[in-house]
Amino acid sequence: MSLLDDVREKFEAGSAGVWVNTYEEERARAELVELFDAHPFKYFWSSSRGLYDPKTGTSYGTDPEQGFPGVVAFVRDAKSGIFVLFDAHHQLAAGPEHGVSVRAMREFLQTKHSPVLVISPMEE
Repeated sequence: MSLLDDVREKFEAGSAGVWVNTYEEERARAELVELFDAHPFKYFWSSSRGLYDPKTGTSYGTDPEQGFPGVVAFVRDAKSGIFVLFDAHHQLAAGPEHGVSVRAMREFLQTKHSPVLVISPMEE
């Protein structure tokens, strides 16, 4: 099953959050841009770029210096969208903001109807 098929199947089944385990980040990025092409609000995040539109490169004002707490706050306050998070595995696994980040993401997934994908070379 391809990455696109796997992600599509999980979201059609009602999953709010999907963890994609892959070392092929660039291929995953390209496939996800294709999959979500028709969706008007799609946001990608990486620790070096912050939050941005994957097609236009437009930044959404989350300074990379804010790190993961900044993107979690944006995701929490956003009305809708599809969120693809690169590098989030580092933030969800350890660090002083670990508990706050995990709680904020959990609450977002429980109250919003916007899918979140974590692209990671590490297992959940």
